[in-house]
Amino acid sequence: MREKHVLIIGGGIAGVAMGIFLKKQGISSSVYESYPIKKDAGAAFGISPNGMDVLEALGLKQEVLRNSWSIKNVEMHNMYGTVMSTINLVDEDNNYYPMQYMTRSNLMSILLEKAQDEGVCIHYGKKLINLHQDETLVTAFFEDGTQETGTELIGADGIHSKTRQNIFNQCSMVYAGYSIIQGIVSSKDLCGKDNEGFVGYAKGNNSMMIARCHSGDIENYHWLCFVFSDRKISSKELEQKTSEELRIELLKLFKDWSDPIPSMIENSSQIHARSRFEFKSLENWSENRVVLIGDALHGISPITGQGVSLALEDAMYLSKLMSEHDYKNAYYYFEFDRKPRVQKIKKMAEIENESMFFDFDLYKNPTNVAEGTVSTILDSKETVNK
Repeated sequence: MREKHVLIIGGGIAGVAMGIFLKKQGISSSVYESYPIKKDAGAAFGISPNGMDVLEALGLKQEVLRNSWSIKNVEMHNMYGTVMSTINLVDEDNNYYPMQYMTRSNLMSILLEKAQDEGVCIHYGKKLINLHQDETLVTAFFEDGTQETGTELIGADGIHSKTRQNIFNQCSMVYAGYSIIQGIVSSKDLCGKDNEGFVGYAKGNNSMMIARCHSGDIENYHWLCFVFSDRKISSKELEQKTSEELRIELLKLFKDWSDPIPSMIENSSQIHARSRFEFKSLENWSENRVVLIGDALHGISPITGQGVSLALEDAMYLSKLMSEHDYKNAYYYFEFDRKPRVQKIKKMAEIENESMFFDFDLYKNPTNVAEGTVSTILDSKETVNK
């Protein structure tokens, strides 16, 4: 019988975390990333307390805290800077639950350093094009003409997952009705508007969100705006535009808004834009020896602030199950135990209410992920830290 070896498609947060957790469980794996080198896609995001608990299980919590910022409140302003509402993110009744905000680049660097220390092998320039499964093995075929065979395969290749397309080819992507434009800027370029929490500015359908993402003063603020349109903006008018071209368009759009909005746009060295696509919830999370995790599986809306944290939970819990069961039972329990939680969080994005961001029962540690079926995810801390 062939020794267990797991192929992980996708070298982002979910894939690298999965490789580390499997290694700690004594399971051999290899990670395959489509980009030729480490790529700093994305700008910044929030890591909720449940995600921080998973990072603590990896021994990375303190390093993440040194490279992030605690978001303790949310302020909503009008376009002139007048505060319209404030929401506290600290749960006074159940201790302290701030959200950590950090750049994707910093979190990836921390995870990749940990992966290197653990001996997790990551192969770059491996773009998946096809899969083949039989009764005992699964083979991944890559665009460069190579192929790799393992006993199981985990698709951690993001919302546009090629793995998902291969096993569920009827699952199609649908334009979500908005685009996201974002960038990173230093506090010295915010015209004195140094905010400690998450700050939103809005007028009609136009909105801008700003959050500190590092304790330093260089490139320590992340901003993003949502551009709503029934008809998707063409790639040449959005994704293919240069940072300077996007800057010109944004300065026109926000020309009458108070600082720090115009100065922030003006001083961002890199501006990124993308149309948001989503897919319907999957009826099944696996197909024979192949299973999905992270955005490839649930594609959580950025509105929830849970994308990264759920991906980390997926990696931690699935690795624990794979160490205890054969792949069929591991995949079954993974879907059975996790699906209610994921569906509940996805439902949050459908509710047009600010309070949907702050359901502390969903954002604390992931002990309730199995909701009584399995004792707790955090029971695996002893195992993963051995």
